[in-house]
Amino acid sequence: IKESFDVGPGGSLIVEADLGSIKVTTQSSNKVNIQVIRKVKAFTKKEAEKILDDLTIDFSQDGDDVNVTAKLDQGSRSFWKRITHRISLKFIISVPEKYNVDLSTAGGSISVDDLQGSVKSKTSGGSLKFGNITGPVDGKTSGGSITLDGCIGDANIRTSGGSITIGQIGRAHV
Repeated sequence: IKESFDVGPGGSLIVEADLGSIKVTTQSSNKVNIQVIRKVKAFTKKEAEKILDDLTIDFSQDGDDVNVTAKLDQGSRSFWKRITHRISLKFIISVPEKYNVDLSTAGGSISVDDLQGSVKSKTSGGSLKFGNITGPVDGKTSGGSITLDGCIGDANIRTSGGSITIGQIGRAHV
């Protein structure tokens, strides 16, 4: 799935996903480009389509802000069977250099490269990796390592299980 949005600097990208890894890079244009790669393990095309039918991915824009949600229908009988090794998502997103991100996934790693803006990220199962960020960084993982190459601004990073590697920062609360 590919989507593109015209935005201005200083807007925000908000991603809320039930699963999947999220990779955010910057670009010089005032666009948010999103590519979602879906992979399904199934024996038949019909079975794959059923699994994908239980996945809803929505995109919306409000001014310079872009919202992405990815939800699995948890009401179906085979939900837990599907979520464990049956479906995977990967969000590959590019934003303007001066932009804010608020990223959340229940299962997957998050990386944000070289951004001028605030970064909020939360994952229940995966690592966090931040390039050089000009702005505050707030990152939390329940099960993974954290790498922060550099930050000018407050850095508040937490992990319940994993290592933390920090480069040059302005202020930090670890």
